[in-house]
Amino acid sequence: MNAKRVIMTALIAGVSGFGLSDTHYVVPYGTAGVTPTPPYTNWPTAGTNLNDVVAAALAASEPRTVWVTNGTYYLSDAVAISKPMTMRSVNGRDLTVVDGNNYPGKPVTNRCFVLSGNDIVLDGFTIRNGYGLGHGGGIETGSGIRILVDKCRIVGCVVTNVTATYAGGGGATLRNQQVIRHCEILSNTNFGGYGGGVCVWSLGGTIANSTVASNVTYAGYKNGTLSAEADGGGVMLMPGVVSNCIFYGNAAKEKPAGGSGFGGAIRMADGSRVVNSLVYGNSASSGAGVWARTSASMLNCTVVSNRLSGSGSGAGVYLSAGVAPNYAQTQRLENVICYFNVSATGAAANYSFTTPAAGYTGTYHIVNSCLYPTNFAQAYPALNVISADNTEADPKLADLAGENYRLSSGSPCINTGTNAGWGVCDLDLDGNRRIDSWSRLIDMGCLEYTVAHGTLLSVQ
Repeated sequence: MNAKRVIMTALIAGVSGFGLSDTHYVVPYGTAGVTPTPPYTNWPTAGTNLNDVVAAALAASEPRTVWVTNGTYYLSDAVAISKPMTMRSVNGRDLTVVDGNNYPGKPVTNRCFVLSGNDIVLDGFTIRNGYGLGHGGGIETGSGIRILVDKCRIVGCVVTNVTATYAGGGGATLRNQQVIRHCEILSNTNFGGYGGGVCVWSLGGTIANSTVASNVTYAGYKNGTLSAEADGGGVMLMPGVVSNCIFYGNAAKEKPAGGSGFGGAIRMADGSRVVNSLVYGNSASSGAGVWARTSASMLNCTVVSNRLSGSGSGAGVYLSAGVAPNYAQTQRLENVICYFNVSATGAAANYSFTTPAAGYTGTYHIVNSCLYPTNFAQAYPALNVISADNTEADPKLADLAGENYRLSSGSPCINTGTNAGWGVCDLDLDGNRRIDSWSRLIDMGCLEYTVAHGTLLSVQ
């Protein structure tokens, strides 16, 4: 692609704001008509090395923008952004790849990005083959605030804990209210315990409107000794928020020498919340879908078709009681469908509770949910379970075998949720209104029942 075509591609893609900030440009090595010249402030003098262009931008004044056009950019060192900056691809993640160059036989052990400053935006990249020791195989974030990773694909990244007590986030880490949104987090691996896809910790962060699939975390070792559980095959939240996301095919796996796998899709604690999300087809020895404790809550979620990989319990949701000094904590399930989750032998195993230690004063708060069975008091007489308006009837999903987890006509989950906290503008996972114009009631689960176009309604 020559320089003129690069510029035209950028304009056709609707790129705006050129020249309004201190702007720098990146093209693939060997692009015809381009002579890389620092500080790379136009397309004809664009740089071909991401690190060189970022360094030039960091030396310039704010606001800083780096535009990256189509291509695959192989790294010999992580791209380190330590000051306010926006880094965007011209034509999106499908055409713009940042590769950590971590392949078998190539002893390159670098992450793809280290985001350590405030006010950083990373927008529209495939981030793949990163490798990290400690935290963040694809993206490691520091303690900066207002960091946003948007419309990216984080795939095939690895983290391990050879030099740390545990490793966090095979794909990425988040903290201090940092955000990942509209992303795909796929096939990342953590050999050190916490979060195969993403680890959210410190002051927390948010993962929104994203797909988290086929990530794996293993119990980790330090100096040959097992030092960490396998927690959160998809994400580890301690604390954090997940909103409007899809989780499938993730796993938390114990090592043959010992350890446990908790939370195949999500392991959450410390006041974490999972809202309006779909969790299916994940595995772990306990909590194949979700493992939760320390005032964690789930609202309007669908947790189905998850399977235990060992002799543990709670294939759908595992709710753990408090440990000292968190004896007053409450775990919450509200408007949740938790059904068709099974043990390693195929037996129904939708949920499980732990028996709390002496002195526990918290509660398990389970309301307006569809899960089997609902005899909490009889099955767990030692627990303080607050339950109301639950059903153990078949939720009548549209096509369980075909992985269509929308509600079908006659489902007991239609119009039986609780409206608290939802507004007329809130949307479900499909983008439909949570409170419809007819019933003014919300459904259980993450997907509202919708009537097909052309259907004749009889109003009586």
